[in-house]
Amino acid sequence: MFWFKKFFIRRAVQKASGLERRVKLPDLEKPVNLLLLMHDLPESEVKACRRALEGVFNIATLRIVLVAKKKPKSFIKDDAVFSMHPGCLSWNAKVIDTRLVELLDTPVDLSLDLRENQTLSGDFVLYRQRSDFKVNFTNDETAVDLSLKMNTTADLNTKLAQLKKYLMKLNGRTL
Repeated sequence: MFWFKKFFIRRAVQKASGLERRVKLPDLEKPVNLLLLMHDLPESEVKACRRALEGVFNIATLRIVLVAKKKPKSFIKDDAVFSMHPGCLSWNAKVIDTRLVELLDTPVDLSLDLRENQTLSGDFVLYRQRSDFKVNFTNDETAVDLSLKMNTTADLNTKLAQLKKYLMKLNGRTL
């Protein structure tokens, strides 16, 4: 990625991070609209993540964003899965891909950031996404409403169980 493209994307991320937004806890008794942000994975692992999420949450809609450092050679043929790569943005950080525009403009109840490594394009999606509540599992607390610091070797089911426990406590309920 050219240095000036990185500059404009970083600037767009900083601008979006300064926007005020209303934080609203998701009600787990009702179906939730969920956005999952994660690093690029094979289709079998994406399906396993989907099954794990469906086992924990009552999901109305699920959108998955796979963040890649470069354009993937093959895409997962699923309308709910979007591959985010630097080519989705123009040199001045304008969104080129129409599916990404729709994804960013669609409000969701809960955004989960499961990326192991922060990337500029992933941060762009996280900041620009219209989400009522954002959660990650890293030490970076700047873009999210809840940051659960967990062992990096913890599996997805453990992370989701902890998240559900905290969301229930925040909503004043017990498991």
